[in-house]
Amino acid sequence: MVQHQKDIVKLSTFNLVNENLGWKKSTTYTVLRKLCERGILKNEDAVVASLVKREEVQKYESETLIEKAFNGSLPQFLTAFLDGKRLTSKDAAALKTNIEQAIK
Repeated sequence: MVQHQKDIVKLSTFNLVNENLGWKKSTTYTVLRKLCERGILKNEDAVVASLVKREEVQKYESETLIEKAFNGSLPQFLTAFLDGKRLTSKDAAALKTNIEQAIK
């Protein structure tokens, strides 16, 4: 949620988290404090800002999902993800290019 908001005031942060996750105020502040301690967020003058780029978060979340749900197997993930879906030629070409670049 912090990734989608640039800088947000703490009260707004609590309201946003409460709306989306149903967390209590104490839980929200504990998580924010821990994320600040880990260098993921900064909290200055009651304004919370992300120190990590959205792409870094997406990469971490993707790697974690593949590791946990597919025992680290990218082919198993792709098989499950693409099951029943049709790729456009453009998407298939982009995937092929990404795979070829990863091999080199």
